[in-house]
Amino acid sequence: MQRKSLAVLVLGLAMGLCGVMTGGAQTRTPAFAINGEIAYVAYYTTVPYWNDGLRGMEAAAAELGIKFDRTKNFYGPTDGSGSEQARIIDELVAKGVKGIVVSPADNNSILSACENAMKHGIPIITVISGMSNPSTYYGELGASNFNVGVTGGNYAAKLVNGKGKVGILTIPGVPVHDQRAQGYVQTLAKYPGIKVLPLVNTDADPAKGQERAAALIQANPDLNVLIGTDSVGGAAAARAVKEAGKVGKIVVIGMDRDKDLLGYIKDGIVTASVASKSFSTKWMAMHYMYWILADKMQDIGPGITDVANKIPPIPLVSDTGTMVIDKSNVDLFIKALSKK
Repeated sequence: MQRKSLAVLVLGLAMGLCGVMTGGAQTRTPAFAINGEIAYVAYYTTVPYWNDGLRGMEAAAAELGIKFDRTKNFYGPTDGSGSEQARIIDELVAKGVKGIVVSPADNNSILSACENAMKHGIPIITVISGMSNPSTYYGELGASNFNVGVTGGNYAAKLVNGKGKVGILTIPGVPVHDQRAQGYVQTLAKYPGIKVLPLVNTDADPAKGQERAAALIQANPDLNVLIGTDSVGGAAAARAVKEAGKVGKIVVIGMDRDKDLLGYIKDGIVTASVASKSFSTKWMAMHYMYWILADKMQDIGPGITDVANKIPPIPLVSDTGTMVIDKSNVDLFIKALSKK
C-alpha cells in the first residue's frame, strides 16, 4: 500500500452496517442477497500466508449470506506471475463472477484485466497493495507496506543500539516487498551507525532463501541483523542463523505469522515479526464488496445511490495496520493455530 492519504479504519461502521456474528450466532440477515461467486485472486498461492485472510473472507461471507469457500473461490499462480494473474482474472470475468478481490503480483500486469472486469460491471478490490491506475479498482486495503519497514526498522535499530550491519531478505520486483524493503532501508539510513547490505532475493523459495541467507552470513561474519520481508524470508533467516550457530548473536526480524515463524519466535531464534492483520483486512474486503454490489450508499441524496452514479462507495485506501509478535505474546498466536 502506498504512503499517501490513508483512510480512517472503518471496522466499526462495517460491523454496524452489515451485522456481525456474536458467539457463533448471526445477528442480522442482510437485506440484499448476492447470488454468484466472489473470487479471491492471490499470488504465490502455495505459501501459508493466505490462510488467515481466507479465514477472514469466509467469516465475513457467512455473515453476509455469501457463498465463499477457499477450495472453490481462491485462485492464483504458484510462481507470482502477473501475466498468469491477468489470465485468471480474464477467465473469471468470462465466467461471470460477481466480484473479484485481488492481491496484485505487481502494479501493472493486471491493469487491463481489472479494467475489463470493471467495464463488465464486476467490482475489483485489492488487498495488500494497490495498482498504478486507481480507475481500475474501487479501493485497496492492507497495512502500509512502507510503514511495515518503518516499524521493523526502528524496532531492529533499538535492539542493536543504532549500530551494526543489516541484511534484508526480500522478493525484488513485487511491489509489496519493494515497499517494505524501501521502508526498512530509509528508516535504517537514519541511524549513522547502521550499514544496510545489498538486498538478497529469496524468490519466495524456502530452500533458496535459506541458502542465500547462509551465504550472506558467511560473507559477513560481523552481521548483526537479518530481516525477512515475508514469512518465507523470516523463516529462512532463522534456519540459516541456527545452522551458523549464531542464535542470540544475530537479531532476526520476520514478517507475518505462519506456524514455522511463530515456533522460531517461541524458541528465541527470531526476535520478532511484524505481522499484517490478514483476517480483518480480508474480512473488510468482503464487506466492502457487499456494499458495492448492494449499492445502498446515498451520499448525493435520498434515493440516489453512489455506485450507480459513479461516486466512490469505499475509501481508495484503508490502512488496516500491523502488529508486532515477540516473546511477550507469541503463545497467544500459537494457541490460536489450534483453533483454525
